[in-house]
Amino acid sequence: MTFTKRWLVATFLLIATLLLVATLTAHAADDDTARLWVERHVEALGGSEVLATLSTMRGVGTYSTSADEAGARFTQVWVSPDKLLFESPGRERLGTDGQVNWLWDPENKIAIELPMIQAARYLRLASAGGPLALAYRRGLDIHAGGREERGGVEAQVLTVEYGSGDHARFYLHPETALLLEVEEIWRIGENEAVIRVRYDDYRDVTGLRVPFSSRQETSQGWRHFTFETLEINVDLDADRFSKPS
Repeated sequence: MTFTKRWLVATFLLIATLLLVATLTAHAADDDTARLWVERHVEALGGSEVLATLSTMRGVGTYSTSADEAGARFTQVWVSPDKLLFESPGRERLGTDGQVNWLWDPENKIAIELPMIQAARYLRLASAGGPLALAYRRGLDIHAGGREERGGVEAQVLTVEYGSGDHARFYLHPETALLLEVEEIWRIGENEAVIRVRYDDYRDVTGLRVPFSSRQETSQGWRHFTFETLEINVDLDADRFSKPS
């Protein structure tokens, strides 16, 4: 090999190495930033010990939709890790017991089974502590983005891949590190659906900071939930989550 060729090869390898080091350094910096923000978020919610002890949550309140702004009462019950029940008398009733995901059809008085991936999505948004804390508890890789305006502030962006084709962007308040908004992108066949949830009115519930107000927005419209009461780590009947016969 001539000197010129050796020099070109060495130069190419040096540039490739520098690019690799720069990429790894950037990724490490992003991961460090994400880790620090997640730690701040966990502390803002009440701390890792509080999150580790979460087992159940029961909330009662009112909700309205873009199709019916008059509003109605609802009860939502969650049990870690995979049980959920949402009931609104005369309007909606759906749940999952970790094995079957179902929706009650009041007209025909039967429970319709839905895909379990839909249950996983509901559970992420309804879990005590919120979807980012759930991703942290499950050990998912969380990465840092830049800053984007949300709610009149420059929010810190974090991202996560769920492994099912779904992924999410979390927007944290720059001072409190509480979750302002989550944007989940759901993979549905060859298409994607986007759901945005905005959180507000955080209050302390037995050491856990919980948003008492949330607004969900999709291409189909919006749903606004307001809790009146919330309880965590309460005794619940496991049978109530099963598909009605």
